[in-house]
Amino acid sequence: MGKRYASSQALFAFGPHQTNFQTVVAPSTTPKNWRQLVKDGYDFAAFESGSANNAGESTGFALPDEIYSTRDQTTASAVEQLTYQLLGIRAFDAFGVVVTEVLSVGAVFKHTFTLFDPFVSPTLPSRPLAVKGGGEPAVTANQIYDTLMPGMTYSRFSLSADSGNEKPNLLLSSDWQGSGQNTEPSGVIFTGASRQVWLRGDISAPHKTNINKLGGVVTFYAQENLAGTAIATECIVRNFGMTLNENLNLEGAYGICGKFQDNDPTKGGIADNLDSTGQTVDAELTMDADSQFLIDFGLSNRIKTKTPFSMKVVYEGPTIATTFKHSATLKFNKSVIANHGFPTVAGGKRGLSLTLGQLGAGNSQPVSLELITNVADFSVYQGA
Repeated sequence: MGKRYASSQALFAFGPHQTNFQTVVAPSTTPKNWRQLVKDGYDFAAFESGSANNAGESTGFALPDEIYSTRDQTTASAVEQLTYQLLGIRAFDAFGVVVTEVLSVGAVFKHTFTLFDPFVSPTLPSRPLAVKGGGEPAVTANQIYDTLMPGMTYSRFSLSADSGNEKPNLLLSSDWQGSGQNTEPSGVIFTGASRQVWLRGDISAPHKTNINKLGGVVTFYAQENLAGTAIATECIVRNFGMTLNENLNLEGAYGICGKFQDNDPTKGGIADNLDSTGQTVDAELTMDADSQFLIDFGLSNRIKTKTPFSMKVVYEGPTIATTFKHSATLKFNKSVIANHGFPTVAGGKRGLSLTLGQLGAGNSQPVSLELITNVADFSVYQGA
């Protein structure tokens, strides 16, 4: 009788950034450089191998007698409850550009994440993903599924703060697209003296600072780039979400000088790059239809004229050993109302839903994330 496979038995771990899209950094024990992906939502990481056959060719048979490998691909998705530290790890991968300022030497750092310029470099950071599953428990050495997927790159990064959800923290839903390279066994050790994965006991308390989604404060501004009159929402926002779409060029990912699984041209082709054709951003929120806000914001006129405005969303956390506090600030510097509605919100009140469209903002980034934490460098940080 075989073992039954329960979804809760799978473990995922991201490794450190790859030196290039194909080359995986070797596992290390000092420091541990594989971080377990703690998943709120489960979706099994997938490996697909495309194929074609010779049906219709001059074989003398109605049925094909040969199968050819074509393109391989790997994909994964996850939902995670965020800490300020984990948000920095994910934002580094998804936004593509970060500038860091020291606020207090050795203690407090401000990281500003912005979208990359595709004319400078269209390539996002990539990581290898290790997946183990099927054992009882999943971390045991005897696995029925143990694979390594190099070259995993963000295809979608989506933050959400749903006040109706019982989960306390800001949530991140993400999709990943890989090179298609697939290796079994993974070679990554999850447990034992040389484990490379961050488990709960490995992370000190100061590096697990949760982002309370109910603490988010949203402020609108009458003009773009956070200029003009600040229009307070006075805690009437119910839900907020933003999605960063990477728009990866999958068709252009397979070069004419092809790369193949195990360097074997009889096996599936694998991508030699996953460039973006240009990042795009969607944002939406639902709030109480407060009459004073509607007047101050000039909702009807903005719907008619598509007049640009801007918005700031701030989450603030506990103090970081100095007078600075953990904080995450999302800035939407040039927005218009793409869609709107008047749904019923909690308590039977009339609500207002807004879907924002982002415009190019000249020399300013249309969207940026400013993160203040106790982490110095998210390109190497592997904590919680």
